[in-house]
Amino acid sequence: MKINPIKSKIVHFRPNSITRVDIVFKCGDFNLDIVDRYTYLGLVLHEHLDYNVTAKVVAQSASRALGLLIAKCKAIGGFTYDVYTKLYNSLVWPVIDYGSAIWGLKSFSCINAIHNRAMRFFLGVGKYTPNAAVVGEMGWDPPIVRQWKTICNLWCRMSSLSFRRINRRVALWAQSKASSRCRNWFYTVMNRLTSLDCHVYSTINQHIGKNMLFDIVKPKLMDEFINEWKVSINRVNGIRNVGRNKLRTYSLFKSNFDVEQYCKMILPHQHRSAFSKFRCGVAPLRIETGRYENLNVIDRKCTFCNAIEDECHVLFNCHIYGEYRQELYMKAEHVCPAFSNMTDIDKLVYLFSNPQLIRITAKTCFNILRKRSLIMCK
Repeated sequence: MKINPIKSKIVHFRPNSITRVDIVFKCGDFNLDIVDRYTYLGLVLHEHLDYNVTAKVVAQSASRALGLLIAKCKAIGGFTYDVYTKLYNSLVWPVIDYGSAIWGLKSFSCINAIHNRAMRFFLGVGKYTPNAAVVGEMGWDPPIVRQWKTICNLWCRMSSLSFRRINRRVALWAQSKASSRCRNWFYTVMNRLTSLDCHVYSTINQHIGKNMLFDIVKPKLMDEFINEWKVSINRVNGIRNVGRNKLRTYSLFKSNFDVEQYCKMILPHQHRSAFSKFRCGVAPLRIETGRYENLNVIDRKCTFCNAIEDECHVLFNCHIYGEYRQELYMKAEHVCPAFSNMTDIDKLVYLFSNPQLIRITAKTCFNILRKRSLIMCK
Protein backbone atom coordinates (compact mmCIF):
# COMPACT_ATOMS: atom_id res chain seq x y z
CA MET A 1 0.00 0.00 0.00
CA LYS A 2 1.31 3.43 -0.95
CA ILE A 3 0.48 6.54 1.05
CA ASN A 4 0.72 10.07 -0.28
CA PRO A 5 2.32 11.97 2.64
CA ILE A 6 1.55 15.35 1.07
CA LYS A 7 -2.20 14.72 1.22
CA SER A 8 -2.15 12.93 4.58
CA LYS A 9 -3.11 14.97 7.66
CA ILE A 10 -3.69 14.37 11.36
CA VAL A 11 -6.82 15.35 13.31
CA HIS A 12 -6.92 15.11 17.09
CA PHE A 13 -10.58 14.66 18.06
CA ARG A 14 -11.10 15.82 21.62
CA PRO A 15 -13.26 17.93 23.96
CA ASN A 16 -12.64 21.67 24.16
CA SER A 17 -10.98 21.23 27.53
CA ILE A 18 -8.18 19.07 26.09
CA THR A 19 -5.30 20.80 24.31
CA ARG A 20 -4.19 19.62 20.91
CA VAL A 21 -1.51 16.93 20.96
CA ASP A 22 2.03 18.20 20.37
CA ILE A 23 3.42 14.93 19.03
CA VAL A 24 5.17 15.08 15.66
CA PHE A 25 3.65 12.52 13.30
CA LYS A 26 5.75 11.27 10.41
CA CYS A 27 5.12 9.34 7.25
CA GLY A 28 8.51 8.30 6.01
CA ASP A 29 10.61 11.45 6.02
CA PHE A 30 7.63 13.80 5.88
CA ASN A 31 6.10 15.55 8.88
CA LEU A 32 2.31 15.32 8.80
CA ASP A 33 0.37 18.51 9.51
CA ILE A 34 -2.22 18.56 12.28
CA VAL A 35 -5.48 20.14 11.04
CA ASP A 36 -8.72 21.12 12.76
CA ARG A 37 -11.16 19.23 10.52
CA TYR A 38 -11.50 16.14 8.37
CA THR A 39 -13.81 15.37 5.48
CA TYR A 40 -15.03 11.80 5.66
CA LEU A 41 -17.29 10.60 2.82
CA GLY A 42 -18.24 14.21 2.14
CA LEU A 43 -19.07 14.99 5.79
CA VAL A 44 -16.87 17.57 7.55
CA LEU A 45 -15.93 16.58 11.09
CA HIS A 46 -14.41 19.25 13.34
CA GLU A 47 -11.69 18.42 15.87
CA HIS A 48 -14.10 19.27 18.72
CA LEU A 49 -17.02 17.59 16.91
CA ASP A 50 -18.63 21.01 16.56
CA TYR A 51 -21.57 20.25 14.29
CA ASN A 52 -22.12 23.95 13.61
CA VAL A 53 -19.09 23.70 11.32
CA THR A 54 -20.59 20.63 9.63
CA ALA A 55 -23.97 22.30 9.17
CA LYS A 56 -22.41 25.42 7.60
CA VAL A 57 -20.56 23.33 5.00
CA VAL A 58 -23.76 21.41 4.26
CA ALA A 59 -25.67 24.68 3.94
CA GLN A 60 -23.16 25.98 1.39
CA SER A 61 -23.67 22.91 -0.79
CA ALA A 62 -27.45 23.13 -0.40
CA SER A 63 -27.36 26.81 -1.33
CA ARG A 64 -25.74 25.96 -4.64
CA ALA A 65 -28.36 23.28 -5.30
CA LEU A 66 -31.14 25.73 -4.46
CA GLY A 67 -29.60 28.33 -6.75
CA LEU A 68 -29.77 25.84 -9.61
CA LEU A 69 -33.43 25.10 -8.84
CA ILE A 70 -34.27 28.81 -8.73
CA ALA A 71 -32.47 29.42 -12.02
CA LYS A 72 -34.41 26.60 -13.71
CA CYS A 73 -37.66 27.91 -12.26
CA LYS A 74 -37.00 31.39 -13.68
CA ALA A 75 -35.95 30.00 -17.07
CA ILE A 76 -39.12 27.92 -17.42
CA GLY A 77 -41.41 30.66 -16.12
CA GLY A 78 -42.29 29.11 -12.78
CA PHE A 79 -43.56 25.85 -11.33
CA THR A 80 -46.75 24.90 -9.57
CA TYR A 81 -46.62 24.40 -5.81
CA ASP A 82 -46.59 20.61 -6.07
CA VAL A 83 -43.85 20.57 -8.72
CA TYR A 84 -41.70 23.10 -6.86
CA THR A 85 -42.09 21.18 -3.61
CA LYS A 86 -41.22 17.91 -5.33
CA LEU A 87 -38.12 19.40 -6.94
CA TYR A 88 -36.99 20.91 -3.64
CA ASN A 89 -37.44 17.58 -1.88
CA SER A 90 -35.59 15.78 -4.69
CA LEU A 91 -32.75 18.20 -5.47
CA VAL A 92 -32.07 20.38 -2.45
CA TRP A 93 -33.17 18.55 0.67
CA PRO A 94 -31.14 15.35 -0.06
CA VAL A 95 -28.01 17.54 0.02
CA ILE A 96 -28.99 18.74 3.49
CA ASP A 97 -30.19 15.34 4.64
CA TYR A 98 -26.90 13.61 3.86
CA GLY A 99 -25.32 12.76 7.22
CA SER A 100 -28.01 14.60 9.19
CA ALA A 101 -28.51 11.47 11.30
CA ILE A 102 -25.17 12.42 12.89
CA TRP A 103 -25.22 16.23 13.05
CA GLY A 104 -28.95 17.01 12.85
CA LEU A 105 -29.84 16.63 16.52
CA LYS A 106 -30.68 20.32 16.86
CA SER A 107 -31.91 23.21 14.74
CA PHE A 108 -29.28 25.20 12.82
CA SER A 109 -29.92 28.73 11.60
CA CYS A 110 -27.90 28.17 8.42
CA ILE A 111 -30.03 25.16 7.46
CA ASN A 112 -33.25 27.01 8.30
CA ALA A 113 -32.04 29.91 6.14
CA ILE A 114 -31.82 27.66 3.05
CA HIS A 115 -35.28 26.26 3.76
CA ASN A 116 -36.78 29.73 4.23
CA ARG A 117 -35.05 31.09 1.14
CA ALA A 118 -36.68 28.40 -0.99
CA MET A 119 -40.12 29.28 0.37
CA ARG A 120 -39.59 33.03 0.02
CA PHE A 121 -38.65 32.63 -3.63
CA PHE A 122 -41.82 30.72 -4.43
CA LEU A 123 -43.98 33.27 -2.62
CA GLY A 124 -42.13 36.18 -4.22
CA VAL A 125 -41.41 38.03 -0.97
CA GLY A 126 -38.24 39.68 0.28
CA LYS A 127 -35.68 38.52 2.81
CA TYR A 128 -37.15 40.73 5.54
CA THR A 129 -40.47 38.88 5.46
CA PRO A 130 -41.05 37.25 8.89
CA ASN A 131 -40.16 33.57 8.79
CA ALA A 132 -43.30 32.73 10.74
CA ALA A 133 -45.42 34.10 7.89
CA VAL A 134 -43.38 32.34 5.21
CA VAL A 135 -43.59 28.90 6.81
CA GLY A 136 -47.25 29.45 7.63
CA GLU A 137 -48.09 30.17 3.98
CA MET A 138 -46.14 27.24 2.50
CA GLY A 139 -46.92 24.65 5.17
CA TRP A 140 -43.66 22.74 4.64
CA ASP A 141 -42.37 20.51 7.43
CA PRO A 142 -39.58 22.39 9.28
CA PRO A 143 -35.96 21.21 8.88
CA ILE A 144 -35.68 19.93 12.45
CA VAL A 145 -38.57 17.51 11.85
CA ARG A 146 -37.03 16.31 8.58
CA GLN A 147 -33.67 15.85 10.29
CA TRP A 148 -35.24 13.70 12.96
CA LYS A 149 -36.69 11.42 10.33
CA THR A 150 -33.13 10.45 9.36
CA ILE A 151 -32.15 10.12 13.02
CA CYS A 152 -35.11 7.82 13.70
CA ASN A 153 -34.20 5.70 10.68
CA LEU A 154 -30.63 5.26 11.96
CA TRP A 155 -31.90 4.49 15.48
CA CYS A 156 -34.23 1.80 14.14
CA ARG A 157 -31.49 0.38 11.92
CA MET A 158 -29.13 -0.01 14.87
CA SER A 159 -31.85 -1.63 16.95
CA SER A 160 -32.41 -4.26 14.26
CA LEU A 161 -28.74 -5.15 13.68
CA SER A 162 -27.54 -8.59 14.63
CA PHE A 163 -25.50 -8.85 17.84
CA ARG A 164 -22.79 -10.45 15.73
CA ARG A 165 -22.24 -7.16 13.87
CA ILE A 166 -19.45 -4.98 15.20
CA ASN A 167 -21.62 -1.91 14.51
CA ARG A 168 -24.20 -3.17 16.99
CA ARG A 169 -21.60 -3.92 19.66
CA VAL A 170 -19.99 -0.49 19.26
CA ALA A 171 -23.43 1.15 19.47
CA LEU A 172 -24.27 -0.76 22.66
CA TRP A 173 -20.95 0.27 24.18
CA ALA A 174 -21.53 3.94 23.28
CA GLN A 175 -25.06 3.73 24.69
CA SER A 176 -23.73 2.30 27.96
CA LYS A 177 -21.32 5.25 28.26
CA ALA A 178 -24.04 7.86 27.65
CA SER A 179 -24.54 10.03 30.74
CA SER A 180 -24.48 13.64 31.88
CA ARG A 181 -20.69 13.36 32.01
CA CYS A 182 -20.49 11.78 28.56
CA ARG A 183 -23.01 13.59 26.41
CA ASN A 184 -22.51 11.64 23.25
CA TRP A 185 -24.94 11.13 20.38
CA PHE A 186 -26.84 8.41 22.24
CA TYR A 187 -27.27 10.61 25.30
CA THR A 188 -28.85 13.39 23.21
CA VAL A 189 -31.16 11.06 21.28
CA MET A 190 -32.30 9.17 24.39
CA ASN A 191 -33.04 12.42 26.25
CA ARG A 192 -35.00 13.80 23.31
CA LEU A 193 -37.07 10.65 22.91
CA THR A 194 -37.78 10.69 26.64
CA SER A 195 -38.87 14.35 26.47
CA LEU A 196 -41.27 13.40 23.67
CA ASP A 197 -42.78 10.71 25.89
CA CYS A 198 -41.18 8.00 23.78
CA HIS A 199 -39.02 6.58 26.59
CA VAL A 200 -40.13 3.06 25.63
CA TYR A 201 -38.02 3.39 22.48
CA SER A 202 -35.13 5.33 24.05
CA THR A 203 -32.76 2.37 23.82
CA ILE A 204 -31.57 0.35 20.86
CA ASN A 205 -32.26 -2.83 22.85
CA GLN A 206 -35.93 -2.26 21.98
CA HIS A 207 -36.50 -3.34 18.38
CA ILE A 208 -38.83 -1.12 16.36
CA GLY A 209 -39.75 -0.90 12.70
CA LYS A 210 -38.07 1.66 10.41
CA ASN A 211 -41.04 3.94 9.91
CA MET A 212 -42.90 3.23 13.13
CA LEU A 213 -40.68 5.37 15.38
CA PHE A 214 -40.87 8.46 13.19
CA ASP A 215 -44.64 8.04 12.88
CA ILE A 216 -44.75 8.36 16.67
CA VAL A 217 -42.16 11.15 16.96
CA LYS A 218 -43.27 13.39 14.08
CA PRO A 219 -46.68 14.48 15.50
CA LYS A 220 -45.01 15.42 18.79
CA LEU A 221 -42.28 17.42 17.04
CA MET A 222 -44.85 19.14 14.84
CA ASP A 223 -46.98 20.03 17.87
CA GLU A 224 -43.98 21.70 19.49
CA PHE A 225 -43.17 23.60 16.30
CA ILE A 226 -46.76 24.71 15.70
CA ASN A 227 -47.10 25.96 19.28
CA GLU A 228 -43.95 28.07 18.84
CA TRP A 229 -45.24 29.31 15.48
CA LYS A 230 -48.56 30.40 16.98
CA VAL A 231 -46.77 32.26 19.75
CA SER A 232 -44.67 34.02 17.11
CA ILE A 233 -47.56 35.24 14.97
CA ASN A 234 -49.69 36.25 17.97
CA ARG A 235 -46.93 38.14 19.75
CA VAL A 236 -47.83 41.77 20.52
CA ASN A 237 -44.35 43.27 20.28
CA GLY A 238 -41.66 42.82 17.65
CA ILE A 239 -39.20 39.96 17.81
CA ARG A 240 -36.71 42.09 19.77
CA ASN A 241 -39.47 43.68 21.86
CA VAL A 242 -39.04 46.84 19.76
CA GLY A 243 -42.17 48.21 18.09
CA ARG A 244 -45.23 46.14 17.28
CA ASN A 245 -45.40 42.73 15.67
CA LYS A 246 -45.80 43.21 11.91
CA LEU A 247 -47.86 39.99 11.83
CA ARG A 248 -50.67 41.48 13.90
CA THR A 249 -52.85 41.62 10.77
CA TYR A 250 -51.66 38.25 9.48
CA SER A 251 -52.81 36.54 12.67
CA LEU A 252 -56.38 37.70 12.02
CA PHE A 253 -56.83 35.36 9.04
CA LYS A 254 -54.19 32.71 9.72
CA SER A 255 -54.59 30.29 12.62
CA ASN A 256 -53.89 26.80 11.24
CA PHE A 257 -50.49 25.62 10.08
CA ASP A 258 -51.10 24.34 6.56
CA VAL A 259 -50.44 25.38 2.97
CA GLU A 260 -52.61 28.24 1.78
CA GLN A 261 -54.99 27.74 -1.13
CA TYR A 262 -53.47 30.53 -3.23
CA CYS A 263 -50.07 28.77 -3.19
CA LYS A 264 -51.60 25.78 -4.95
CA MET A 265 -53.49 27.87 -7.48
CA ILE A 266 -51.96 28.73 -10.85
CA LEU A 267 -51.44 32.48 -10.54
CA PRO A 268 -49.08 34.87 -12.35
CA HIS A 269 -45.95 35.09 -10.24
CA GLN A 270 -46.36 38.86 -9.87
CA HIS A 271 -49.91 38.47 -8.61
CA ARG A 272 -48.91 35.78 -6.11
CA SER A 273 -46.02 37.96 -4.95
CA ALA A 274 -48.26 41.00 -4.36
CA PHE A 275 -50.88 38.87 -2.61
CA SER A 276 -48.21 37.32 -0.35
CA LYS A 277 -46.75 40.71 0.53
CA PHE A 278 -50.13 42.05 1.59
CA ARG A 279 -50.88 38.92 3.63
CA CYS A 280 -47.46 38.86 5.31
CA GLY A 281 -47.46 42.57 6.11
CA VAL A 282 -44.43 43.43 3.98
CA ALA A 283 -46.06 45.28 1.07
CA PRO A 284 -44.04 48.45 0.33
CA LEU A 285 -46.54 50.76 2.02
CA ARG A 286 -45.71 53.43 4.57
CA ILE A 287 -46.88 51.21 7.42
CA GLU A 288 -43.93 48.97 6.53
CA THR A 289 -41.34 51.33 5.01
CA GLY A 290 -41.82 53.72 7.94
CA ARG A 291 -40.14 51.10 10.11
CA TYR A 292 -36.87 51.73 8.31
CA GLU A 293 -37.08 55.43 9.24
CA ASN A 294 -38.03 54.67 12.87
CA LEU A 295 -41.29 56.58 12.44
CA ASN A 296 -44.18 56.16 14.83
CA VAL A 297 -47.18 54.39 13.33
CA ILE A 298 -49.26 57.57 13.35
CA ASP A 299 -46.59 59.31 11.25
CA ARG A 300 -46.56 56.74 8.47
CA LYS A 301 -48.97 58.74 6.35
CA CYS A 302 -50.14 58.11 2.81
CA THR A 303 -48.56 60.41 0.24
CA PHE A 304 -51.98 61.26 -1.20
CA CYS A 305 -54.16 61.28 1.93
CA ASN A 306 -53.78 62.41 5.51
CA ALA A 307 -54.21 58.85 6.80
CA ILE A 308 -51.97 55.98 7.83
CA GLU A 309 -51.05 54.05 4.69
CA ASP A 310 -51.70 50.44 5.58
CA GLU A 311 -53.35 47.55 3.74
CA CYS A 312 -56.87 48.62 4.67
CA HIS A 313 -56.27 52.17 3.49
CA VAL A 314 -55.00 51.35 0.00
CA LEU A 315 -57.59 48.62 -0.57
CA PHE A 316 -60.68 50.40 0.72
CA ASN A 317 -60.15 54.13 1.19
CA CYS A 318 -57.40 55.79 -0.87
CA HIS A 319 -58.92 57.61 -3.85
CA ILE A 320 -55.85 56.97 -6.03
CA TYR A 321 -56.78 53.30 -6.40
CA GLY A 322 -60.53 53.71 -6.84
CA GLU A 323 -60.55 52.18 -10.34
CA TYR A 324 -59.22 48.85 -9.02
CA ARG A 325 -61.44 48.91 -5.95
CA GLN A 326 -64.62 49.00 -8.02
CA GLU A 327 -63.95 45.65 -9.72
CA LEU A 328 -62.89 44.12 -6.41
CA TYR A 329 -66.07 45.29 -4.66
CA MET A 330 -68.31 43.97 -7.43
CA LYS A 331 -66.83 40.49 -7.13
CA ALA A 332 -66.84 40.55 -3.31
CA GLU A 333 -70.47 41.68 -3.12
CA HIS A 334 -71.44 38.98 -5.60
CA VAL A 335 -69.93 36.36 -3.27
CA CYS A 336 -71.13 38.06 -0.08
CA PRO A 337 -73.91 40.68 -0.41
CA ALA A 338 -73.14 42.04 3.08
CA PHE A 339 -69.53 42.83 2.16
CA SER A 340 -70.07 46.62 1.90
CA ASN A 341 -71.47 46.76 5.42
CA MET A 342 -68.39 45.17 7.00
CA THR A 343 -65.69 47.11 8.81
CA ASP A 344 -62.38 47.59 7.00
CA ILE A 345 -60.69 44.92 9.12
CA ASP A 346 -63.49 42.44 8.47
CA LYS A 347 -63.29 43.20 4.74
CA LEU A 348 -59.54 42.61 4.78
CA VAL A 349 -59.89 39.28 6.57
CA TYR A 350 -62.67 38.21 4.21
CA LEU A 351 -60.73 39.08 1.05
CA PHE A 352 -57.59 37.25 2.13
CA SER A 353 -59.30 34.15 3.49
CA ASN A 354 -62.04 33.46 0.92
CA PRO A 355 -60.82 31.10 -1.86
CA GLN A 356 -63.36 32.54 -4.32
CA LEU A 357 -61.77 35.99 -4.09
CA ILE A 358 -58.10 35.03 -4.33
CA ARG A 359 -57.63 35.81 -8.02
CA ILE A 360 -59.33 39.21 -8.01
CA THR A 361 -57.69 40.21 -4.72
CA ALA A 362 -54.24 39.18 -5.98
CA LYS A 363 -54.79 41.13 -9.18
CA THR A 364 -55.93 44.18 -7.23
CA CYS A 365 -52.91 44.02 -4.89
CA PHE A 366 -50.59 43.83 -7.90
CA ASN A 367 -52.28 46.77 -9.65
CA ILE A 368 -52.12 48.89 -6.50
CA LEU A 369 -48.41 48.24 -5.95
CA ARG A 370 -47.63 48.83 -9.61
CA LYS A 371 -49.50 52.14 -9.75
CA ARG A 372 -48.00 53.26 -6.45
CA SER A 373 -44.51 52.49 -7.73
CA LEU A 374 -45.09 54.41 -10.95
CA ILE A 375 -46.43 57.46 -9.10
CA MET A 376 -43.68 57.47 -6.51
CA CYS A 377 -40.99 57.27 -9.21
CA LYS A 378 -42.22 60.46 -10.91
